[in-house]
Amino acid sequence: MLNYEVTTQDDGIEKNFCQPMEKLNPQPMSKDLTEVFFKLMLAKDDALDLKEMRKENWLFEAVEKRIEHCLTFTADNRSMFFVTCVSGSIGKCVMYMYYMQYIAKKENIKHIDFNVFGEKFFPMGFFSDSDLKKMWDGQKVNCYVDGKRKGSSDNLLDYGAAMKSLIF
Repeated sequence: MLNYEVTTQDDGIEKNFCQPMEKLNPQPMSKDLTEVFFKLMLAKDDALDLKEMRKENWLFEAVEKRIEHCLTFTADNRSMFFVTCVSGSIGKCVMYMYYMQYIAKKENIKHIDFNVFGEKFFPMGFFSDSDLKKMWDGQKVNCYVDGKRKGSSDNLLDYGAAMKSLIF
């Protein structure tokens, strides 16, 4: 568990989450995910029914809002939707989004379209559930200092002050 002080360090998320995540070995997509990936590759982003996507998959709207309010890149709808398909939970979506922020800054990519998403961000596949579990557990913060609760969340990824080094 990380010390609470890491939530106030400009590079807290970069050093304690993104850099370790970058060292993981992505796994090839399953047959089902590959099929979804290719369908999205052939779809036109502006032809997607966003109202229906939000209705059918609440994670899509959560990803939209996190990118809009907390991160400095933009992404097309296909990229955001596929993150929800790969993730399946809000915690995994958030981890993927912060990792994408890290890569976006590193590669100076302000907008992630689906081609860039596949080529630059996840060319070798996606992270295994067991690796994501380790990453989730590894970003947990001890919110208690001298017996008093300091933070509102035990997730490092919820602290904007800890991601200043990722802003571009």
